[in-house]
Amino acid sequence: RLLKEANFFGVYLGIESINQKTLESYNKPATAERNKLAVKAFRNERLWPHGMMMIGGDEDTNESLEGEVSWAIENLDSVQFFAPIPFPKTPFSEEMEKQGRILTKDYYLYDGIHVLIEPKHFSPYELQQKLFDMHKRFYDVRQKEAIKKSSHSWYKRILHAYAIKIMWDIEHEPQTMAHIEKLKALGKF
Repeated sequence: RLLKEANFFGVYLGIESINQKTLESYNKPATAERNKLAVKAFRNERLWPHGMMMIGGDEDTNESLEGEVSWAIENLDSVQFFAPIPFPKTPFSEEMEKQGRILTKDYYLYDGIHVLIEPKHFSPYELQQKLFDMHKRFYDVRQKEAIKKSSHSWYKRILHAYAIKIMWDIEHEPQTMAHIEKLKALGKF
């Protein structure tokens, strides 16, 4: 309520996942249930909830990611899906290095949009496509019911159209296209 009284429009939430096992594998102290309750509370105050969610963790499967995007459509006004980033000199990076799962050290790709580590349940290319597809599905302007549920439906409609354009631009950048070709060549699955 205090955020609304202070004229805040929205909140950025590092939800990471609504899969409890995934949160535990990331060593996150928050629970999936607590994250869901927080989103509901912000929505009840007519604040714009923007979720930031990590996909491609060792506990993620096609089924769990389907649940993630479906939940996001129903509960968030905007979202960013990220692939795990092995930032140098972090425990995560050191563990991925030890396991031989870091795919590139081209740091210009370390933006969350590009798959950088070998996932456990997907090929790198499959996860890259899944990340793009989850964004497209969330921001599909035909999600009329989800858009109507927002207390800022007019803004959400505009943002969704703009987000689709941004994702198209990212997918067609020369460095992204080259990275996707490298991921395809890895095969694996």
